[in-house]
Amino acid sequence: MPATVPPAPTLIEILTAVLVFLAASLPVAIGITVAFLAAGDGAVAARVRTLALPAAVVVAVGVVAALCTARSPSANQAVTLTLAAAGLVALRRRSSRTLAAVTALAGALGALLPIAPSALSGLTRALPTATHVLGALIWIGGLIVLATAGLLHRRTPTGAGDWARTWERFSVLALW
Repeated sequence: MPATVPPAPTLIEILTAVLVFLAASLPVAIGITVAFLAAGDGAVAARVRTLALPAAVVVAVGVVAALCTARSPSANQAVTLTLAAAGLVALRRRSSRTLAAVTALAGALGALLPIAPSALSGLTRALPTATHVLGALIWIGGLIVLATAGLLHRRTPTGAGDWARTWERFSVLALW
């Protein structure tokens, strides 16, 4: 019996998937930077937190686009990404390493839930994919967030040591 081939995704479905993964990478990167990479009360953490509201808007647009264009929208993904957006809004007002870590976790879950296996037997196939997706979220999101924060605040030379330490820690994490 020949196997059926799923229909090819449309351009809007492809662009929506890219937007959703970008939207998931932003809370992951902001959360990891504030929680682990930057000094808690340093210049980098404060500058990265200024990106939280625009990132929350990108996440919200990604959730709406995914719900409107997906062939089978994932409610779990929408809920976790909405929690990540709420975490970003809260992180903008309050500097908390715990809140940042939870926000990063919500963003990662938002990207990983659609590829999670429905049965334990599929775990061996899904684990390498999940590892790859998580690495891409950290790497792409981290580059976007750190570069944007650095460019937006390049006129203020404070915290040079904090920036160097944060980029060094990010480089180690990105290569891992």
